[in-house]
Amino acid sequence: MKKLMISFFAFFFLLIISSCDILKPEEVQDDNPSDENAFTIGAEGGNIGIEGLSIVIPSGAFQETVNLKVYKSNIVIPEEKVVTPVYSIEGLPDNYSLPINVTIKLNGAVSNETYLVIQENAFVSSLNITQQSCAFFDATVTGDTIKGQIPAISGSNGNFSSVKFTENKETPTDFFSVNVFGSSNKRAYLTGTNHFKIIYDVSKDNQTDITNLGDYLETAYSKIKDIGFNLGKRTNWPVYVSIAELGNAYGLFTPSHWSINNGYLRFDRNGLSDPELMKTSAIHEFFHLAQYLYDYRGAFRQGSFAPDHYWFNEACSVWSEGLVSSSGYVSSNWLANQMSPFNGLQAGSSGAPEKHGYGMAPFIKYLTDEYGTNILVAIYEKLLTKKHVIDAINNSINYNLFLDCNEFFTKYSEGKIYPDFGIANLSSLVEDKFEINSNSNVSKTFTATYKGLSAKIYQVKLNKDFEEGASLGIGVDQDLCDITVFQYPINPGGNNILAKGSKNCVVPNLKNLRQQNKQLFVMIVNSNYVSNDYAPSSKDIKLTFSVNGKMLINYVLTIDQADFEFVYNDGSPITYEYGVEHLLNFEYYVTPENSSDSVFVASFDITQYSVNYKGNLKITFLNSPRRASYQLDMDVVEYTYYTHHYLVDCEVPFNHHNDNLNMDSYSLWGTDVSSGLINYSYSQDTPSGNIKLIGYNFGNNASLQIEVYFNKL
Repeated sequence: MKKLMISFFAFFFLLIISSCDILKPEEVQDDNPSDENAFTIGAEGGNIGIEGLSIVIPSGAFQETVNLKVYKSNIVIPEEKVVTPVYSIEGLPDNYSLPINVTIKLNGAVSNETYLVIQENAFVSSLNITQQSCAFFDATVTGDTIKGQIPAISGSNGNFSSVKFTENKETPTDFFSVNVFGSSNKRAYLTGTNHFKIIYDVSKDNQTDITNLGDYLETAYSKIKDIGFNLGKRTNWPVYVSIAELGNAYGLFTPSHWSINNGYLRFDRNGLSDPELMKTSAIHEFFHLAQYLYDYRGAFRQGSFAPDHYWFNEACSVWSEGLVSSSGYVSSNWLANQMSPFNGLQAGSSGAPEKHGYGMAPFIKYLTDEYGTNILVAIYEKLLTKKHVIDAINNSINYNLFLDCNEFFTKYSEGKIYPDFGIANLSSLVEDKFEINSNSNVSKTFTATYKGLSAKIYQVKLNKDFEEGASLGIGVDQDLCDITVFQYPINPGGNNILAKGSKNCVVPNLKNLRQQNKQLFVMIVNSNYVSNDYAPSSKDIKLTFSVNGKMLINYVLTIDQADFEFVYNDGSPITYEYGVEHLLNFEYYVTPENSSDSVFVASFDITQYSVNYKGNLKITFLNSPRRASYQLDMDVVEYTYYTHHYLVDCEVPFNHHNDNLNMDSYSLWGTDVSSGLINYSYSQDTPSGNIKLIGYNFGNNASLQIEVYFNKL
């Protein structure tokens, strides 16, 4: 369907009238057939005759005895040049196996070509409704009658009682009804490669428009075939195409109750002169026809209600419009539903699946960009084996859906799939906001319920000045959840992703972002879903924001009047007392290693009092009991020819908290530190050059001290 939906009132009105012909309510009358219009037909077949109508049901067509009602209807069809009475046939079984012959007496003059029209109450794919639709069939005019056939039903796979019906769908009965009549003043245009037969009204339709539509349909045929779809599953070509005033669509595909060979297309008379509309409508609707060749349910069910993967059909058809459209084309159906993907790949279809499908077109583009267009054939082949669409997708992409889901949302949000959607659009999806206004509100937690394969957007407003090195830690409490942080306003042509990670990530340089007046959009993608027999799922996910500031590191690493035993490379042990003191005291801005706000790392290269300190520090703050894991890898160079290397790995207990300074202190003294000083090396250039320290031992009186002061903004 190519037009946007009309108003609710008008849409509801269309549901109760014929889509073949726009009827006025006052022109529809009750028919009230009498008992003399009732007929009982068994497996042996039989003839039915009423005024102006003869029906021949061949032997073997019905599997069991059927009660039919056949009567002349009072319904008026102003759209067509009706040249016979309109007859209703009620109670046809859903599994009759041979064509039914129909002969109707003319009550009007015929002109040009005349067709038998069967009006069925059928599911219309692009509207997601069941409505009266007109199917055209060849007929012959003999004297004052026309003769034609109601096709047999093939591939219905048994009665409805054996079908697992879609939720919220009205369960059809095992019987259905049709109206039949003759329509004249038609002409048929057969496209160049005989794939389409366009039936149009001689007095209403322009021949050039019809020829152009035929070209667009043949292009659509070639495009879908080139993707790899097996159009040979339909053995009866051409496809019949009719022209009418549809009112609420530029094109429609209706899967026939009778056979996959009888699905037909209709196009809006008023849109024929618009090439862009007709090109895109032609491929959109023809792709629906190809999709139903891969629908395991059988023709009668296809003609009665939507498949469970209905949204996927619509997504593919909207995507296909881009195969024939001009540069800059934007599908109005996608544009009106562009936020749909965030509701969940499958979960979003629970309300209005057709609209969700329109909005999911960029997901199809992502799949085809990543895996090639033939990936769609692989998915439909799995749908034909009764797999759920989510499992069909996952199986076809090597079980990578949990990864591709996040990649899709990221690229879609960046505007890398459809340029008409990007980071600026995320503002209308904001679930909640975290406004950082002062030092007193530097953390925030949100909890929300996420559907499977869905995403939510949060906004972070940087409304305060930040210290150098301040960063924002972000974390969620569930696995298979990814975080992506976008900056806004964006830098055109640049990378606008500030941070990303699975479960955790860190946004650095808040000071710089604040100076540029940037705000943040934080996207959380839930890639969890129930696979291998898909079922709806949801998770409560806790999202935590925390601003991490500078860390005031005060190393007091002292080795004072300690006993050492040094072993040199010449093999002679030398034991002596030597007082060594190293005092490292500096303030350093650090970045949290992850968003848990408990692991901090720092690299440093500073010189104090002619001594150079160079190395790395990692401090992990732990609880139960409260302590800090202290890991230091440091070189100390004194006077250019003394080099000490310290590798410290120990736990330092919590000492005290200073409320006035918002500072925690951790410290360790004495010989307890010695056990943590797991590696110490010393070298000294000497005039002779080659004597080197190859080992050492601490004496019993080593006096060491480690102090760490931690101040978080």
